[in-house]
Amino acid sequence: QYEDNLRAIVEAAEKANTTVLLCRMPLNLRKDWDSADFQAAVAQPAPHFPTGPLWSELVRPLPPTATERQETEKLQSLEDVSAGDQIYYWTVRGIRELRLGQTAEGREHLRRFNGPCAAEGSESWLAGDIDKAIQVFAGCGTVGQKSPLFWIGGALFERGAFDDSRRAWTANVEWNPGGRTRPSYNEVTAALAAKHEHVFLADLHDRAMTVSPNGLPGSEIYIDACHMNWRGYAHMSDAILEAIFEQGLGPKGAKFDPSRLPDKAELAKSWRLPSAEELSATP
Repeated sequence: QYEDNLRAIVEAAEKANTTVLLCRMPLNLRKDWDSADFQAAVAQPAPHFPTGPLWSELVRPLPPTATERQETEKLQSLEDVSAGDQIYYWTVRGIRELRLGQTAEGREHLRRFNGPCAAEGSESWLAGDIDKAIQVFAGCGTVGQKSPLFWIGGALFERGAFDDSRRAWTANVEWNPGGRTRPSYNEVTAALAAKHEHVFLADLHDRAMTVSPNGLPGSEIYIDACHMNWRGYAHMSDAILEAIFEQGLGPKGAKFDPSRLPDKAELAKSWRLPSAEELSATP
């Protein structure tokens, strides 16, 4: 439907001899990972009964410690698990059993509520096959409290594997957009721009990655899942302005002059806006 709507606009504009500028939308890839509350929850040691984020179990250090083995034994000895806790119990238990080499049990318990792809993805991750884990989990949808892709992206981010983290978090946005543009929608936009001579593209996603640390947009330019702070919007307006001039859509004979773009630090000072250092995920 999205593609059909865009195509209708493009075709109507072509009949009217009108130029169209489309935007490939920026993605807040680090959504939630910047949250202080979330980081505090992840930092807590996992109890023997699961109460914290489910898939944080998957990204705990290997090999398992003696304490984890003892906690898993306690988990396996529980006899009464309420109906509301079933998915949490069997997911955490299954992951821990895989981590301890109890493969058959782990597969069975992960599949009980999450399906076979959760077990296959967990095994791939624990075996160190990150590419396969990302590929498998990208087909699982939401599992437990978070997509497993969210945890994989975070684990890779903490390791400094930023390219792999970007891939995992981008796949996570596809399944769990949470107010963000699905990457597949961006590809539809780019494909239409490439196909039609009267359609041009402003790549805001690429610009957001360029101005973000390690190419992973987050709270430096966002105040929530999809709304930017003033600095983020300033960079997006620069990208749109550049696209207009690069495609010859500006005033006749006008040339783009990067030196005329306002300095962000001076802009913040003159308009009494928060500096880049003061901007955070909280408006």
